[in-house]
Amino acid sequence: MKEIKLVRDTIDIDDINVLIEWLKTNPRLTKGKVTKDFEAKWSKWQGRKYSVYLNSGSSANLAMIYSLLQSKLLKNKNIIVPAVSWSTTVAPAIQLGMNPILCECDKDTLGIDIEYFKKLIKEYKPSVLLLVHVLAFPNKMKEIVQLCEENNIILLEDSCESIGSEYDGIKTGNFGLMSSFSLYFGHHMSVSPDTPIPYLDNVGLFNIDNIENIYNLYKDNISEIKVLSFDEEYCTDYITPSSIIKHKINKKRILELTLENNRKVEITEDHSVFSYDKENFKLIKTGGNEVNIGDYILVPSKIRRPRLITELNFIDYCKKYTNKFFVRNYDLNDIDNFKFKWDTQENKNKFTWKKRGQLPVEYLNLQTSDLTVAIKNTPKYKYLPAKYKIDEGFCRLVGYFLAEGSYGKSSLNFSFHINEKEYIEDVRYNIKRIFGLDSSLIKDEENKSGNVKIYSETLKIFFKEYLNIKSGALNKQIPSIIYHTNDKCISSFMYGYFAGDGTNKGKNRLSVTSISKDLINGISYLFNMMGLNGSIISTIPTGGDIKGKKIKNREPQYSFVISNIILNKNGNLTISKKNKYSLPYKKLTYPISRYSKRNDNLVDYKCVDYIKLENNKELNKFIDSDLMLLKVKNIKDVVPDYDYVYDFSVPQLENFVGGYQPICLHNSTIEGGFVCTDDFDMYRILLSIRSHGWDRDLDEGFQVEKRNEYDVTDFKSLYTFYYPGFNLRATDLQAFIGLGQIDKLEEILEKRSRNFLLYDKYIKNDYWKIKNLDNCFYSNFAYPIIHPDREEIAKYLMENGVECRPLVCGSIGKQPYWKDLYGEQSFEFADKVDEYGMYLPNHPDLAEQDIKYICDLVNEKIEII
Repeated sequence: MKEIKLVRDTIDIDDINVLIEWLKTNPRLTKGKVTKDFEAKWSKWQGRKYSVYLNSGSSANLAMIYSLLQSKLLKNKNIIVPAVSWSTTVAPAIQLGMNPILCECDKDTLGIDIEYFKKLIKEYKPSVLLLVHVLAFPNKMKEIVQLCEENNIILLEDSCESIGSEYDGIKTGNFGLMSSFSLYFGHHMSVSPDTPIPYLDNVGLFNIDNIENIYNLYKDNISEIKVLSFDEEYCTDYITPSSIIKHKINKKRILELTLENNRKVEITEDHSVFSYDKENFKLIKTGGNEVNIGDYILVPSKIRRPRLITELNFIDYCKKYTNKFFVRNYDLNDIDNFKFKWDTQENKNKFTWKKRGQLPVEYLNLQTSDLTVAIKNTPKYKYLPAKYKIDEGFCRLVGYFLAEGSYGKSSLNFSFHINEKEYIEDVRYNIKRIFGLDSSLIKDEENKSGNVKIYSETLKIFFKEYLNIKSGALNKQIPSIIYHTNDKCISSFMYGYFAGDGTNKGKNRLSVTSISKDLINGISYLFNMMGLNGSIISTIPTGGDIKGKKIKNREPQYSFVISNIILNKNGNLTISKKNKYSLPYKKLTYPISRYSKRNDNLVDYKCVDYIKLENNKELNKFIDSDLMLLKVKNIKDVVPDYDYVYDFSVPQLENFVGGYQPICLHNSTIEGGFVCTDDFDMYRILLSIRSHGWDRDLDEGFQVEKRNEYDVTDFKSLYTFYYPGFNLRATDLQAFIGLGQIDKLEEILEKRSRNFLLYDKYIKNDYWKIKNLDNCFYSNFAYPIIHPDREEIAKYLMENGVECRPLVCGSIGKQPYWKDLYGEQSFEFADKVDEYGMYLPNHPDLAEQDIKYICDLVNEKIEII
């Protein structure tokens, strides 16, 4: 049975390991410098001037109301609180001697009912409104702010459940004098759109596409693909992501990181990569804005090969079409088994098919070993084999065509220099061997060209549509099937491609140039699959002339260069020297090199150069791993021409591979809470009452002011208390974890927002649904349901492994402590929330199939009831 928890802790093993290392440094565990750093980082993220970190969100509410009492800003002690809220939202008002007045719940937002609020203003003339953004659904803030301003009411926001939610582009918690936040783990705590991502598609074929295209193709079916990731042993593999996330850039910087061999990736300033801490000999996650030139970044030295494919069946493609492809050499029983009505065209045709030995491919049942196929009206001698063995000659032919091939009206063409007899003969030999077709050689002595032409519309379709080799230099890409072949086949493909488009630059140095960036990137990934790493270099050509006319604004060109490598026709690949790119350590102990024979002809070389290994298990992993480190040689700000960036979430591992030439990219919350404000006086009071009411945490000016006011010496001030305060301090330990979790916050917000929209799409509840306001961004930690048969629905969910809860406190007016103090209080809609309300899980690890599973259970039970 599927088990879906209400919340999941977002602190992963990497966070724990970093914390353990920090604890070894003998840190101050009570409130100290790290807490101040955390407060500053939170203020920047939230967009408020001041933040005070406390030990919980409940303490934040207590400190917020108590500091208001100490400020002497209140005209009376009347405070409006929501009927639907949380116990520790209302409790501090009661505990601190204020007069709490409950306000009815809004049917659209679960927040303050505007009309009821107006009645309370008229009757009680309150000093304070403390509202709650229930389950991260913002209140109708425009009307509420206006009413507060018109009636001199101080607005406080309990934003504990709504971190990151927005109303009209403004984050919740930024409307009132002060606001509280909770960092309880159940609550809240990227790369450019054209970043290439290697992945396996829904049929398991290897592809490299930009992340925006992948998002558009698979956002609703993300479980159909697998992205490249690495595990704790630094081995790469293909993992199903739990989500793909689309972030708005807003005002974030976009950084382009360029590594030592010209590997490049564009990331937002807060997106993490994996870097090497040279002082402590370990890997750490580093935000883009913290990466410096000279740092070392984790990259794959060898990516995992997808499943091996040794044979192609062209019939599988042909069967997609009706009355387009015909087969020969089929089993004649196929026709006899078809029972068409006597007066149909098919019944008339089947005798013709049998006579001619041709059958439309859609009627084929049994596939014989010598089956041939062609488009309609093709002479029988031009039929192609249905199945193909993928060998070195096949891959070499694909390489030749990618470099020198073109499509005619009904033909395939290969263009070579007239002296390149070896290549011409190789192409003609393999065309005959593989496809059984004759070819023509057309020589042009004047232009020194030798063109091999094969007249076959079916062969053109095979290359253009089945292998997906597009026409036009800008559209060239490596066919997916090549990534699924063995080393000798890849080497043969490379030989064919480099024979056409490649050049030698000095001894044992291969280079190829194209205007197709995707093609050059694919070449680099192919070499990487064999553990070999070269460089991609981009240039923008200028100048030149044709017939005296100057050429400008030519297409950018991309070159792939790899040194110390020899390719030959038979799929043999030889590496003559050390690979340039190895792990960047000083010569501390001894060099370690690894040679491994993949087959008789191919030697895969990887060097882990001068690595300090003593007592370091993490670095020992590199010796036989799929990863290495490269130095950052350039960082530059990029002015984006896009509004959104994207990210994958990979369960457990939380990393994925992407970029032009692969780079490893990283994709939690803590107990504690904040009070935020833009008011400096309130900030000073909050700092004092958090720590007993003394002045140790105050700025020097306020300390002097208070000491002079009460005639306190410097020594006596150590234990002098200006307010009857509390000890609500958090610890530096919590703050240390929190500093890392803020970097994950945007990702978590986007996941929760995506989940809300999926719930909204799949839940069928005619009784009540939250109103999705156009001017709001929702990032809620749970999805609300209100239905008269709540108990039966909840029981059914829990029987099927789905955890759920009542909708927060229901109505405060029905809670025992309220009834004991003030008597039971009823409201029309808040009472329905109390009796019928519940909420469902919405944590970042939920995949779409999990949400659909939950919604199907709810819908099924509602329909039965």
